Amino acid sequence: MPAHRVPLADRFWRGVQKGENTDSCWPWIGALKPGPYQGYGLLSSGTPDYRQLKAHRVAYEIIVGPISENCEIDHLCRNHACVNPHHLEAVPHRVNVLRGTSPMARHARKTECVHGHPFTEENTFLRRSARQTWRRCRICYRAENNAYRARKART
Repeated sequence: MPAHRVPLADRFWRGVQKGENTDSCWPWIGALKPGPYQGYGLLSSGTPDYRQLKAHRVAYEIIVGPISENCEIDHLCRNHACVNPHHLEAVPHRVNVLRGTSPMARHARKTECVHGHPFTEENTFLRRSARQTWRRCRICYRAENNAYRARKART
């Protein structure tokens, strides 16, 4: 039977190495995405356009239900090939990014500057350049400016 006639759920379950325990990962043993976002399972949509679907999203929709338009699926186990719905959670993009391990996520989770001053609303402002935005500590910024003015006054 041609792939586009086999129901999506049946084709999905063929690519899953499901364990008895819901605590363990269910690795996707089908095709995996290459390149910078490698490791995510891929599954053909079964439609004539041969669109590729992400296996973890198919798993979530089959077992849990529809994914909200403003949400994406976060792998709580950090294993991109896992399709165990107990390891998947639908969250907004910002939450998914902040839970990650990228430099941006690590910096966003910081609660104080390198000198130990808290990143509170009163003590923090945003610096913007053409390419990026970052937080600055007001206490450190004032200290840097005062040191700069003192050096300039001596010359």
